[in-house]
Amino acid sequence: MSTQEGVGRATFLPGWKWSEHVKPIAGTDRCQAAHMGYVVSGRMKVVGDEPCVFVDWQGFADYAKR
Repeated sequence: MSTQEGVGRATFLPGWKWSEHVKPIAGTDRCQAAHMGYVVSGRMKVVGDEPCVFVDWQGFADYAKR
């Protein structure tokens, strides 16, 4: 993940799960940030077989905060 000027870009690999990869950091059952973004490639869903690249204009600053 990278940020610049408040805009975030993230790549979620196939098999990525909030419960495994972020919940231990954030301590919440789901993301508490309000996101507004654009999927550049791939698909963001429960199950996928390709990386999902996402650009986030809102909520990235609060992503996975304790």
